[in-house]
Amino acid sequence: MDDIPATEVRLNEIRMKLQEDSICRIIMNYCQDGWPGYEHPTITVSTRPYWLLREELSVCHGLLMRGSRLVIPSSMRAEILQKLHEGHQGIVKCRERAKNLVWWPGLSREIEDVVKNCSSCLKHRRERPEPLKPTDFPDRPWQQLGSDLFYWKGVNYLLVIRLFL
Repeated sequence: MDDIPATEVRLNEIRMKLQEDSICRIIMNYCQDGWPGYEHPTITVSTRPYWLLREELSVCHGLLMRGSRLVIPSSMRAEILQKLHEGHQGIVKCRERAKNLVWWPGLSREIEDVVKNCSSCLKHRRERPEPLKPTDFPDRPWQQLGSDLFYWKGVNYLLVIRLFL
């Protein structure tokens, strides 16, 4: 708990929101009282992602945890996504940051959506397609060749291709 980078006021807010969130409240009860079987009627589409990770989930000081990561209730997720993306770093960096701090079902996909739809990131993105560089058409056969090495079914091959006229 000492490693969580949040103030006690913030942790209390998360505790309160966890109790207000119907799904998180159910999951916290399961963590404390025991999990039902997969086919049990209380395991719904909403609770199934948590059930699949039930061995990693716990309640510690009134907080729902997945390992050392806080499970964030749905009412706080948009705010947390914005904080994860505060530095306008890419998808990989935001996921890495989240991996150490927070979790909820679908977090990785939501991070990708936030980064891909961020107007500031789109404006400053460096990934521009490299322009195609045309080559002159050869004057005679075998003037221009392409080659590649490859391995297939246990045998090494050299592929040589000539440009047809």
